[in-house]
Amino acid sequence: MPPKFRLIPNLPGGDFRVRDFGWTKPTADPSVGVLVEFDPLSNTPWVGNFAPGGWTGHCSALPFIDGRRVVVLAAGRTYLVDPERHRVDAELSEFAVDAYEATEPPLLIVNWHGICFEAYDASGMKWRTRRVSWDGIQNAEVTGSILTAETWSAPYLRWVPVSVDLHTGQATGGAYDFPDAANDETLAKS
Repeated sequence: MPPKFRLIPNLPGGDFRVRDFGWTKPTADPSVGVLVEFDPLSNTPWVGNFAPGGWTGHCSALPFIDGRRVVVLAAGRTYLVDPERHRVDAELSEFAVDAYEATEPPLLIVNWHGICFEAYDASGMKWRTRRVSWDGIQNAEVTGSILTAETWSAPYLRWVPVSVDLHTGQATGGAYDFPDAANDETLAKS
């Protein structure tokens, strides 16, 4: 059974343990962070106060594909949290715009900086697509082992479709077609 969690707007009443993550200095004001309440199966409830990235306004939390951990998106920063141990196992990205779950194969897919996708499995990053957009991705949807989305073309001022094979990270289509598009691409072996 996965752990229970929820985003909260402010600290709940009672004696909750608050843990700060991602801050360069201790913060006395938890209202400036992204607050997530965790209710682990074998532990007492606690609240994580996650430092936001400031790059995007998107904040959410979703179960990680291993069924044990939770992914917290905090305005661009992406934390992989172990609620049982009250810790962050990894910071996956500082530029996450959104994240999506895939079940076949089981992956967490991150819209990275609005220009490409990254996929993570239980052991870490599995692949990164080539750059597929100039500056924006919308309407991403996972169906089976394919992710589809629309990518922004700055030169033509229009949205261009892209599809990504979730087993490999191979992208087909997309708006960005300059020679440097594959510079940071990392494909998985199929």
